[in-house]
Amino acid sequence: MDDTTALLLGYRSGAMAELACSFATELPAHAELSGSAGRLELPAPFYAADRVVLHPVGGPPRAWRSALVGRGYTYEAREAMRCVRAGLTESPLVPWAATLGVLAVTDEVRDADPARACPPGSWPAAHASPQPDGRFRRNHPQRRPREVC
Repeated sequence: MDDTTALLLGYRSGAMAELACSFATELPAHAELSGSAGRLELPAPFYAADRVVLHPVGGPPRAWRSALVGRGYTYEAREAMRCVRAGLTESPLVPWAATLGVLAVTDEVRDADPARACPPGSWPAAHASPQPDGRFRRNHPQRRPREVC
C-alpha cells in the first residue's frame, strides 16, 4: 500500500477523472466536476458538504446550501439500515454491480505496478487492524510500501 496515490482515469466517453489520496499528508478533500458549460464545486469535505457551487462559464458563481445531516455518510448508513430492516440484501439505490465496478477499478489501480501489487487475499489483514473504537490502525507503519505485501 502506498502512502500517497494519484490517479488519472480516462473513460470511453472522453471524460477524465483526477483523484488523489494520502496517509502521509493532508490533501484538500473537495470535489469538482468540470464540463464545457462550467464546473460544480463541493467544498471540503466533499462527502459531507453543506453546499454546492456552480461556476458557469462567463457568469457569476451561484451557491446552494442544504442542511447537513450528521457528519458524512449518514445517508449511506440510513439506507443500509433501511435495507436490513426490509430484508433486502442490496440497496436498489446502489446495487452490488456498482460496488463491484468500483472494486474493479481499485483492483486495476493496485495491479498497475506489479512491484507494488498485493497478492490476492492480503487486503485488509496485512494493512489494517480494527480497533475497539471501530477505526482501523495501519499495521507496520515503519515499513516502506513495497515491504508491506
